Amino acid sequence: MEPLFLLDLVKAKEDEFAFSTAPTSFVNMIVHLFEKPLDDLAKIPDLEPKILSDLYKAIKNETFIKAPMKPREKPVDPDPKVVPRKLPDENKWIWDIIEEVRNTLLVGIQPLAEYKKSWDEYLDLLKLDPDEFTRNIEMEENAWEVEQIQTEIAQIIEKEKRLRQRLPEKIQVSFFEINCKEMKETLAEKYQTLQKNFIDMIAKRARFQAQAIFNDFQQIQNKIREHPTNIEKLTDIRDYINNLPG
Repeated sequence: MEPLFLLDLVKAKEDEFAFSTAPTSFVNMIVHLFEKPLDDLAKIPDLEPKILSDLYKAIKNETFIKAPMKPREKPVDPDPKVVPRKLPDENKWIWDIIEEVRNTLLVGIQPLAEYKKSWDEYLDLLKLDPDEFTRNIEMEENAWEVEQIQTEIAQIIEKEKRLRQRLPEKIQVSFFEINCKEMKETLAEKYQTLQKNFIDMIAKRARFQAQAIFNDFQQIQNKIREHPTNIEKLTDIRDYINNLPG
């Protein structure tokens, strides 16, 4: 069966997965397509009284053609034992057809909720702010070692790979085609941002370490370049050089 409608999987304001259009809206729209022509049909003026005005002199108000109408509430078959006997609603068939269409559509949208639920395993990732996550790690009292950060990067790369393999860009569910491409990319980009932030964290530490080494070297260089003014000063410089780490 070819899909009849298109939907996008999107992020709701509550940081949850949702569809771009509520599935029930499709049910209401199609039912409305059945009901509106009936309403419009009942508004067509009856031309006979106008053409044969001499025969309809008693009719002053505008009349409309007799058309089938959907009952305002579900028709109930009259009790044959009741006297005087009531006739069944002649438009009951319209009610039955429209309700059958409605119920069929309601059954057809049920698999959408089940499919959306299959994405719940990615809810934590959807709610994740990669910048805040890595910022909190940098502020921890026990700083992560570089090896730990490298392990985390490798795990993130693997998670992104699995995500891209598992999640489709589009899929047909019931008579709907669901576009998942943008949501898939949104989740994958969070992993990419995490990778970048952790790599930047390592680079930042490397810069700090390099700067610290440079500062220590500069301090050593300044010390050994001092001009001794006496034997005590010379001895002090010699001892400083001898005590430098090898």
